[in-house]
Amino acid sequence: MLRNDNYSNTCFQNMIVVDSYQALTTIFMITLERWVFLRAKMETKVMRYIPSLLLILGVIGLAGCDTGPKGSIGFSLPDGDVERGKAAYIELGCNTCHVNRQVPQLDTGAPAAISVILGGETTRIKSYGELVTSVINPSHKVARRGFGDMADESGASKMVNYNDIMTVTQLIDLVAFVQSSYELSPYSQTNYPVYWVPLSQPKETEDWR
Repeated sequence: MLRNDNYSNTCFQNMIVVDSYQALTTIFMITLERWVFLRAKMETKVMRYIPSLLLILGVIGLAGCDTGPKGSIGFSLPDGDVERGKAAYIELGCNTCHVNRQVPQLDTGAPAAISVILGGETTRIKSYGELVTSVINPSHKVARRGFGDMADESGASKMVNYNDIMTVTQLIDLVAFVQSSYELSPYSQTNYPVYWVPLSQPKETEDWR
């Protein structure tokens, strides 16, 4: 009879241990699930504000880069005449070194003639500020982009300086003509093929006979 009592006590203790383990496991899983849920919820809230934060930082950065006496704030170019700009393009001899779809480049016969494309398809419209800078200060763009073929030994642009030759009206019309030569073409979407990776093949088993 004593032996049976000891056996019963042992079984009862084992049941308590098992129940305690299951209870601790359940509590742990509930706590872990709750922690994962709260973390995902917090990350969702944070991710919701990231685009707005990046936009604000970008605006602040652009505003900081455009300040100062040499900034472009307040710059406004009047509307030019495209046809008069085309005439100025030919009159000033821009087609000596530039290629445009409306005005072909002159054949100078020089073996090392410079040929710079103006106009055509582009993924970003050229602004008035960029075009004006390219005309009146071409060395700025050459120095930033590193166009070695278009620079002389001192690093300055080989383009003729027209600042004392052309009028302001010619400059405005010329910029209007060059800008009209560009055609906005959006980025082409890249279609990536889908590759299906086969799962590992099960081991072949011998046929039972």
